[in-house]
Amino acid sequence: MIFKGSSSFRQAGKVDSQMNDQLKAIMEELPEKPPRSRLEPYKEFIEELRRRGRTYKDITNILVEKFSISVTAAGVHDFVRRRQRANSKPRKAFGNTRSVEPAPVVPNNTSAVPATQMFRFNPDEPLRLTKPKV
Repeated sequence: MIFKGSSSFRQAGKVDSQMNDQLKAIMEELPEKPPRSRLEPYKEFIEELRRRGRTYKDITNILVEKFSISVTAAGVHDFVRRRQRANSKPRKAFGNTRSVEPAPVVPNNTSAVPATQMFRFNPDEPLRLTKPKV
């Protein structure tokens, strides 16, 4: 265990900064990764077609006829959906973080039947369902 203020802690900090510098250098050397989707070059075209009200099936037919791209309507849909998610707000990891308030308590209209008649418990007898006396 390394404690703050110890020489090992200071050395660990130097090692971390050297490691960070090395990692940064490696990251800068890596080439840009090409897009994974064959639809990426047509991204703006697809977005414009969607803005103009074209269905995914229409867009698929246009891409097949005009650009000879083998793609399905579901593939175009997934592509558009992923791009929309990437441009929207970052999603939370998981779980529902909104606060949940308990439901308001609604009083029953039990004033007509006294509480003693609604439920009677005797530990020496088995529980039985009975009709309330009105």
